[in-house]
Amino acid sequence: MDSARHRPLNMRIALVNISLFPARGSDLVVTDLARHLAVDHDVTVFSLRPTDAQIAGCNVVAPPATSGGRLASLRNAASLLRRIWRSAPDFDVINCHH
Repeated sequence: MDSARHRPLNMRIALVNISLFPARGSDLVVTDLARHLAVDHDVTVFSLRPTDAQIAGCNVVAPPATSGGRLASLRNAASLLRRIWRSAPDFDVINCHH
């Protein structure tokens, strides 16, 4: 068999989640998925809430922590969503979790 056919593709993958808190449902799923995908792919994880999370082999992007209350947090999340939208052509796959 042709070994090139079985070589993994290096894809640019974006995973989007509301948050990346430790030990929480979809946050754990996204973190685990990102870690496994990063073995063969370029993975960026976007969190709509501020986070200090680091995921081995991945770029983690999140809005800054603010003290401006809920409105400032919503503005930061909206800004990050616009950033994801503008960078969509840079990714082969964008997977949004909830």
